[in-house]
Amino acid sequence: MARYLPLLLGGVVLAAGVPLVTGHAAHLLAALSFLLLAACPLMHMVMHRGYGGYHEAGDRRGRS
Repeated sequence: MARYLPLLLGGVVLAAGVPLVTGHAAHLLAALSFLLLAACPLMHMVMHRGYGGYHEAGDRRGRS
């Protein structure tokens, strides 16, 4: 029984997800533009993580 649980849960999620996506497609598409705009600052923060700025660049390379 336990090995069929992921298959059962996947079927339940698929059965509930298809009507949600088809019935609310206009709402999902409208939210997609806002999610794209919200992703820009998030990507900026993630991509510059560990950058450290200009003042620490000399310290990392062993210069004073």
